[in-house]
Amino acid sequence: MEPTMPSLWARTRTTLEMIKWEHSIFALPFALTAVLLAADGWPEWRTLGWILVAMVGARSSAMAFNRWADAELDAANPRTKTRAIPAGLLTRQFVLGFTLLAAAVFVLAAEELNRLALILSPLVLMVLWGYSYLKRVTRWSHLGLGLALGLAPSAAWIAVRGSLDARILVLTAAVTLWAGGFDVLYACQDFEFDRATGLLVREVRYADTPVGRMPTQIDYAEYRDADGVKIPYRWTLSRPNGRFTIQIKEVESNVEIKPDRFAKPESDVH
Repeated sequence: MEPTMPSLWARTRTTLEMIKWEHSIFALPFALTAVLLAADGWPEWRTLGWILVAMVGARSSAMAFNRWADAELDAANPRTKTRAIPAGLLTRQFVLGFTLLAAAVFVLAAEELNRLALILSPLVLMVLWGYSYLKRVTRWSHLGLGLALGLAPSAAWIAVRGSLDARILVLTAAVTLWAGGFDVLYACQDFEFDRATGLLVREVRYADTPVGRMPTQIDYAEYRDADGVKIPYRWTLSRPNGRFTIQIKEVESNVEIKPDRFAKPESDVH
């Protein structure tokens, strides 16, 4: 039993570092402000306790899911390649399991608060997890992250009153814009890397067919070095009639090609 304990402790510590546990406090002032407004004073300790559990569960799930979804992109970026998954400290399976566990804690806390909180909990998770993919398709993804944080005041209000008041939406909008603007500044750290590498994540092409213009969406993933060049080793092509994946196993450059490869094949017709 003793040999496994250091590994378990190391994994726990790495997980807390991955989700930036200490940053959970950033969202607390907005949620607690809404709690005080909704309760018109100090709420019951039970309600406050479950609100804190819900916040920690939701944020932990969102952070872990983002690390899981961005593992391949993080591995290609010098600033993020030391994160837990690309560095090999945690597996993607473990992080996904932690994501679902934290989400279950959030849903449990919502159930303990009131019925409306429970009903809306899946929608909240969709917003939190959706940001990880929103940034692949639009430059406005920073507002998606802002909304993920901006939901805290409205969620806290619902947790206390069991209903939503339009007045708290003002605070939600303010937090959304503030967090979104801050995320724009945070993203500037990767400006030089994004411009230098030009790593393509998604491409949409259109072809004219007898039935009209047909789109083909190509998602590129698993970027690896191949003789100094970043190559996406997995291509996922999506069309209206289905999707398929191209998985590249090996890339070789400047390979000698024998001339007989281009020789015209002999015909079997006599």
